[in-house]
Amino acid sequence: MRIFIYFLIVFITVSCKQKELNEEKVSNKKSVSIISSNGNLECSELVFNAGKIKKGTPIKHTFNFKNTGTEPVIILEKTMSCNCTNLKSSNDTISPQQNTSLEATIDTKDKDPGYGEATITVKTNGSRKFYLLSINFEIVN
Repeated sequence: MRIFIYFLIVFITVSCKQKELNEEKVSNKKSVSIISSNGNLECSELVFNAGKIKKGTPIKHTFNFKNTGTEPVIILEKTMSCNCTNLKSSNDTISPQQNTSLEATIDTKDKDPGYGEATITVKTNGSRKFYLLSINFEIVN
């Protein structure tokens, strides 16, 4: 019985300390708020078909956007579907009537022959929150 009570006291003490640490972590986090924009990015194309590509040949394509809205749009996040895709952006804050581009490069040296697809998800604070960009290809020997 004494052992049970001892373990119960230790468990309660450890639980309380963990709760204090978790509360401290939460209070130390900085609050970041994203302001929505009435800007509107228009993409010239959402899907690019690269056709047949020899294994090892990089695939490069540029997706072009224009802000047709009345406020700046900020690209908040760009997520690629695989580590084989690199992405460069010309500008992540796009003023009204301005353009930006996202240049995607896919490394095909580790790709198996056959059809493939790489996707890029773009998150913005504009009137359209997400864009799904896609590059389709076929790897040949």
